[in-house]
Amino acid sequence: MKISLDGKKAEYGSYLLPLEITSISKPDFLINPLKNKQYYVVVISPESIPLTVDMLSSNAVEPSE
Repeated sequence: MKISLDGKKAEYGSYLLPLEITSISKPDFLINPLKNKQYYVVVISPESIPLTVDMLSSNAVEPSE
């Protein structure tokens, strides 16, 4: 099973994604109503930006820095 989520319109944070099996195409399998739900935690976070020393600056430089 593959699930794709587009988080572009969501705010950053953690979300709970409940999935419930309601039907199965193969008649040999039975759905147990006590075990047909799965819960997934989805975390939407900003992309990290790699920083280097030359990208940093300060308006109050001290000799010890």
